[in-house]
Amino acid sequence: MELFLDTNAHMPMSEPAINAFIATNNSLAGHGHALSPSVPGRSAESAIEKAREEIAEVIGAETPNQIFFTSTCTQACEWGIDIFRNINKGFIYCSPTEHPAVLQALNKNNKNLLNLNIDQNTRIDSSMEFPENSGVVCMLVQNEVGLIQPIFDLKAKSIFCDMSQAPGKVKLPKLFDIKNLDVAVFGAHKFGGPVSVGFVYIRDVNYWFKKDTGSRYFLDRAGTPDTCSIVACSAALKYAVNTLDERRVKCLAFRNYVENEMENLGFKIIAKDVERVPGTTFAAVPEGKYSQVLMYELGQRGIYIGLGSACGSTYTGVSPLIRIISQNDTAQNYIRISQYGEYGLQEAKYFIDILKDIL
Repeated sequence: MELFLDTNAHMPMSEPAINAFIATNNSLAGHGHALSPSVPGRSAESAIEKAREEIAEVIGAETPNQIFFTSTCTQACEWGIDIFRNINKGFIYCSPTEHPAVLQALNKNNKNLLNLNIDQNTRIDSSMEFPENSGVVCMLVQNEVGLIQPIFDLKAKSIFCDMSQAPGKVKLPKLFDIKNLDVAVFGAHKFGGPVSVGFVYIRDVNYWFKKDTGSRYFLDRAGTPDTCSIVACSAALKYAVNTLDERRVKCLAFRNYVENEMENLGFKIIAKDVERVPGTTFAAVPEGKYSQVLMYELGQRGIYIGLGSACGSTYTGVSPLIRIISQNDTAQNYIRISQYGEYGLQEAKYFIDILKDIL
């Protein structure tokens, strides 16, 4: 049995996304350039705009014009942060455990940049008061621990949110109203779409400004639009949101069993008692064990886990997250187990049996 337990880092395309990509590729839309007035070109334009409308509806945007596509989630973060900085001339408060794509974009110009207050579990203090004209940068779902940040309780003038870990894990837009955000970013490969597509939501279309050079369709990234991948992104998002309840049951069955058994084996579950998405477990390994060795040995048995953020898995220093939760530990002392609802109790028992054998 193989278990892929690193979906917070990357997910393969879901079947609806693959089918949508192939169908579009084999149609006139797949042969057309959205800027061309030809029949295939107009077909490509229609396919992209339909996908934009579907995505806007799923995330709760008021109009499709608030959505524009990027080439990756990282580009969405960089462009989104640039836009957010442009509309915030005062202080910007940031969660210190943001993804590197956001932190690096912020640090290009660290003027007036401050940290949000957070607790030992890395949960932000939603009661903070902010100076006038200040903004907040905070992800909705922390990508390593999986906790859900109370961003909609913040009383800031404007908010930027990395929403990449949210679709298919928390209810959108019923629980989290995107209309309260000024800028939000998404990555399709986090919810079963193509890795080549990200998108940005902006509350006011006047926030938008040009990034990069070359031909451009609508407000999207420069270059020829990737019609097939954009359509596949929409299909993946709809599937992820529509199957949440079913997958959540399996995730919780897996997580509850695994975390209880891991604690019996000497692991410490981080942020166990705070509100988290159902498919994520972040744990300190028992004394005398090493997470990279565990990852390798589990991989040899067909079980694939992560060490936290994929972008930082090979980093040998103390990550911002680890520095907060334990100043005496290094990044190699923790493992992350994440899944999207593919596995339930049966797979959880198998995982623990293998883990016990290795330990």
